[in-house]
Amino acid sequence: MSASQEVWIVAAGSKDGREAKMVSSFGASNFAVDKAINGGSFDGLVTLTEDLAKADNQLDSIVHRIERQYMEVDPAGAFVVKAQGKEQNFDNYIKDWQWDESKYPKDRPLADNMKFLTSTVTKLDEEVRTKMGQFNDYRTQKGNIAKKDATTSLPTRDLVDLLIPNAENDQRFVYTEHLTTVCVILLVRPNLIS
Repeated sequence: MSASQEVWIVAAGSKDGREAKMVSSFGASNFAVDKAINGGSFDGLVTLTEDLAKADNQLDSIVHRIERQYMEVDPAGAFVVKAQGKEQNFDNYIKDWQWDESKYPKDRPLADNMKFLTSTVTKLDEEVRTKMGQFNDYRTQKGNIAKKDATTSLPTRDLVDLLIPNAENDQRFVYTEHLTTVCVILLVRPNLIS
C-alpha cells in the first residue's frame, strides 16, 4: 500500500442479522456477526457520525505521516499489519479482516470504541514521533562526525576509533613480551622536501 492508495470498505448486514458482507477494493469477504454492535441512541449515532468524520481525517493524516516517515527510513521496507497475534501484508489483512472482540467489544458503545481506537493511534503516533526525533538526531550526529572526519587532518583528528582495538584478537595491535605496537604520525611538508 502506498500513501496515494485509498481503500474503501462497505459493510452490509444480512436479512437474518447473523452475517455481514464487507466489500473493499480488494474483493468481498464474509464475517460472522454473533452479537449486535451497541450503537446507542439515535441522537448518539448522529453525534457519533460527526465525530467519526473528524476522527477519520485525523487518523488518515496520522497513518499517512507514519507511512511517509517509514519510507524515508527504509524505502524498500514492506508494510505489514500486526493484528490479533498475526502478521500479514495489508491486502491479506483487508481480505481476512475480523472484528477484534478483545480490543473492541461489541457490547461497548461505539463512541467508546472509537475513543479507544483514536487514543491508541495517537499514542502510537507519539511513539513514532519520538523515535523519528531520535533517528534524526543520530543521523545529524553521524553527518557531523563524517563532515568533521573529512575536514580534519590527522594531527588534529580524534583517532580513538582507529587506535583502540576492536576485539581481543585484533590483528592491528600486538602486545607481547618483546613486541609492542606503537602509532606514529609523520607529517610531511612538501615545501621542505628538496
